[in-house]
Amino acid sequence: MSKLKLPSVIKKKVSLSSFLTKGNNSNDETVSDFSSVAFLTNFDCGDGTLKQGVGISGYKIDGKEIIINDGVYPIKVFYYKRYDNSLKIYQDRLVVFASDNRLYYITLKGKDVFHLLSGLTFKNPPISINYNFSGEDVLILSFKDEGLYILNDLSLKKVDSAPKITSMCIHSERLFATTEEEGSSLWFSDDFNPTNWSVSLDEAGFIELPDERGKLLKVISFLDYVYVFRSYGISRIYAFGDQSDFTVDNLYNNLGKIYANTVTECGGYVIFLTSSGLYRFNGIDAVKILPYYDKYINGVENEDAKGIFYNGKLYLSLKMNLNGRVEKVLLVYDIESKVPYIAKGLKIDDLELVSGEDYNVYLLSSGKLSILNNEGTRFDRPLKKSWESGKSDFGLDTNNKYLDKVYLKSNCDIAFYVTADNNTYIYNLNAGENQLKLRIKGNTFKFKIVSYAKTPKIYKPTFFFTYIKENLW
Repeated sequence: MSKLKLPSVIKKKVSLSSFLTKGNNSNDETVSDFSSVAFLTNFDCGDGTLKQGVGISGYKIDGKEIIINDGVYPIKVFYYKRYDNSLKIYQDRLVVFASDNRLYYITLKGKDVFHLLSGLTFKNPPISINYNFSGEDVLILSFKDEGLYILNDLSLKKVDSAPKITSMCIHSERLFATTEEEGSSLWFSDDFNPTNWSVSLDEAGFIELPDERGKLLKVISFLDYVYVFRSYGISRIYAFGDQSDFTVDNLYNNLGKIYANTVTECGGYVIFLTSSGLYRFNGIDAVKILPYYDKYINGVENEDAKGIFYNGKLYLSLKMNLNGRVEKVLLVYDIESKVPYIAKGLKIDDLELVSGEDYNVYLLSSGKLSILNNEGTRFDRPLKKSWESGKSDFGLDTNNKYLDKVYLKSNCDIAFYVTADNNTYIYNLNAGENQLKLRIKGNTFKFKIVSYAKTPKIYKPTFFFTYIKENLW
C-alpha cells in the first residue's frame, strides 16, 4: 500500500557578504548571482560595503570661492606644470579659457587670484600639452582657428609655420600631431624644437595614412611607440632616430567609432570608448571591457566624452541613456580591482589632471572651478546614491517561492526596494540593524537600496526564502 507524500517546505538563506561588483562582465541582468550585475549610482563598493563615491567641491582659498571677474566664467581648464629656474621653486598653474574668449591663469601654490594672461582673444578653446623647451617649462596651446602658441611663463608667442593641430604628444623629443585639414596626415616637428615645422629630411615632416581606418583623431606616446587612434581603428608608428627609419603598422579596425578624448593611458593599458562600448588596449590587443554598460551607451553620441587617469582609477565623463533619458555621467573604474560605478548629478563640463606638487583633478561644473573629492556631495549637497541588483531566481525555479525576511545593516536611513516579478514594494529603514519581516511571493526577485546620506555605510544583507517542493507518489 503506497503512502501519500505531502509537499515539503524548504528554507533557503542567501547572504551577500560583499557588495563587490567585479566589472559587470555580463550584459544580461537576469543571473543567479544577483550582485554580479548590480548597477551602482554614486555608491562605491570597492571595499565590499556600500559607501559614498566621488563628489566635487568648489575651488576656494581661505574659504572663499575664486572667480575670474563678474560675469566671466571658465569654459575649459588646462594644467601648466612649471619650474621657475630663477626662483628655484615650482609655480604650477591652471590656465582657463573663459567665456569672454580670453585666457586667464592662477598659481596653485600659495594665495592667488585669476590673472589675465594676455590681451588676445580666441574663437574656440585650445588643446594643450606640457613640454620642456630649451630648459624652460612651457605650455603648448593649439587653437582651431588661431593656430599654435607657446606659453613660457607669461609670454604667449605664436608659431606661424605650424599646421592646425587637433591632438598632440611628445615622443623622442618631437611633437607629433594630428591635424584639422584632410585628417590623414600625422605631422611631426623637428626634434627638440616644437616651433620648427619646416618639412625636410632632417627637420619636420608628415606621414600619410590614407586607408579605411578613417580620420586621425588622437595621438599618444605609449610603450616606445606613437599610437594614432583613428575614426575606426588604430595605427602604430615606430619613430626613433632619423625620419627614414620611421615605420607604420596598422593594428585594428572595426572597433566602432572611436571617441578621441576618451583615449586614456591607464598605467600599462590604454582605455577608450567607442560607439560599441569600452575597450582596453595593451599596445597589441584591444579587449572589450564592462559590456554591462553597452546597453546604456549604444545609440548615444559621445563626441565630447573625456577620460583621465588618477589614483589608479579611470574617470570617464560621458553620456548614457538611463531610463529613456540621455544624461551626462562620470564612469569611475578601478583598474586593479576592476570595480566600476556611475557618478550622477555632478554636472561636469570639463576635467583636467594636475600631476605636479598639487596632485589632484580639477574640473568645471556650472561655470565653477572645482576639485574632485571622495565626499559623495556636489558643493556640500549630498548626492542621491543607489544600488540596484540584477534579477535572480536564486537557483529555485519555482513560482511557489516566498521572501520571508531580510536582515540589513547600515549607519544611515535608507529606502529598500523589493521587486518580485512585476510588483515593487518599498520599505523605509532606520540606521542600525534591521530585520524586515515579509511574505512576498515571486519567481524572480530584484533589490534596490537608496540613500541620501553624505557618508553612508551599508553591508551584509541576508535574505531568507521558503518554497514548496512537490513530492511525487
